[in-house]
Amino acid sequence: MNKIKSVIFASVVLTMVFWGAVSGFCGYLITDADGARAMVSNGKIKSVAGDTDDETVIMDLKKGEIIMLDDSKKTATRTSIDDFCAMMDQVGSAMAQAMEQFREQSGGSGQFEIPGLDSGPGDVRVEKSGPGGAIAGYDTQKFRVFADGELYEELWITTDKKLIAEAGGLDKIARFEKCANQAMGQASVESHPDYISLITSGWLLKSVSHEDGVPETMVDVRSIESRKISDSEFAIPGDYRQVGFEEMLQMDPN
Repeated sequence: MNKIKSVIFASVVLTMVFWGAVSGFCGYLITDADGARAMVSNGKIKSVAGDTDDETVIMDLKKGEIIMLDDSKKTATRTSIDDFCAMMDQVGSAMAQAMEQFREQSGGSGQFEIPGLDSGPGDVRVEKSGPGGAIAGYDTQKFRVFADGELYEELWITTDKKLIAEAGGLDKIARFEKCANQAMGQASVESHPDYISLITSGWLLKSVSHEDGVPETMVDVRSIESRKISDSEFAIPGDYRQVGFEEMLQMDPN
């Protein structure tokens, strides 16, 4: 599951920075509390997870291209957003089939169902909760997301005019977000149109999950720095072996 979680993490980070992914900006370095970093420059986004076991993900909005790097194995894969979406659809379908088989084998019991993956959230509602205070020097708006009437997630988003003045790539980012979350199930909260619309409406600076009633901070941006970023940051290193996208997503038991 680590590979899938890595892709979903990247989708959150990419959403967080898409407003800056345009040629008018010299670049941004965004750092999260857990050490995760995102670099943005001239339509290219690179997200580096705080967990060294997760992949580095690079997205080129102009080319509609995604690159994944496994730094521990020095492997890389390059694919289009179209192919990425097709693969995530297959992953989501395979997971749904596996859960259905498991339910049949367990006599149809709902004891082992996973909320948002097995049966879906049913009703998803986004609520604007007023000002969220300043995060990393930017004013935010707080939102709450409910699934079946229960609090699912709290989000703090900024729409600072200076940052979004030259915004671009919204359609590709929204599609990437939707496809990445398909791996969690077609009926997941994250795949709901209202949820996708919310998290692609600005910079996501903080999010707290309340799934299963247990608060867990998922995104916690601590700093946003304007910085010139070299094009080499968005290239596949010369000593990395290129593999197919399916191979990169394979689960590693170790």
